[in-house]
Amino acid sequence: MRYPLFLGLAIVCCCCNKEDLPKGERYEVTFTSLWTPMDHPEDYPDNAHFSRAVGMTHAVGTSFFSEGGLASEGMKVMAETGDVEPLDTEIQALVDLGVGLDLIIGKRLPEGTTSATFTISADEDHPLVTLVSMIAPSPDWFVAVENVVLFENGEWIESMTVQASTYDAGTDSGLSFASENLATSPAELIYVPTANPIGDGQDAHVFATFTFTKK
Repeated sequence: MRYPLFLGLAIVCCCCNKEDLPKGERYEVTFTSLWTPMDHPEDYPDNAHFSRAVGMTHAVGTSFFSEGGLASEGMKVMAETGDVEPLDTEIQALVDLGVGLDLIIGKRLPEGTTSATFTISADEDHPLVTLVSMIAPSPDWFVAVENVVLFENGEWIESMTVQASTYDAGTDSGLSFASENLATSPAELIYVPTANPIGDGQDAHVFATFTFTKK
């Protein structure tokens, strides 16, 4: 898993009104692509983009995916097609159980070199945020920031930029960004890819960052 890269920018919480968050805060999230033909020339597609970011603010010990685990149907669909459904339903079920605060559906990046902002909300009982987005086009590759801590040692983080980790969902065996659908059967576990074009032989490339700024 990649560790946060602090670049001096920011975080934001949204969805709920400030008055509805007696123990919470709102953050602005900036989703920024680092996927450029200069930085990642291997197999760079003409229509490079990212799907809508989706995720949740949540309690410690809660997750809707994990490295080394099997992708849920929602994660499979998100990683292969970029569709929010049915992952949104899976996340909303966690919110309904009380272990998640808000389902987050952010913006997509229509080009590989753009950024987009959206707002999220967190509170002291749900101080973490996890977000995922499909690297598109691709067989089943996606970026994620996981368990980002917004409230620590009794204080809300003012500003932070986090490098997104890069994952293979283990559901499609394509080897290039524009590969035809090739279902992996049985499905493999979610893992960090290291082979070209998504990796360099040892590590996965960094394709995006998420910046969180307290409002």
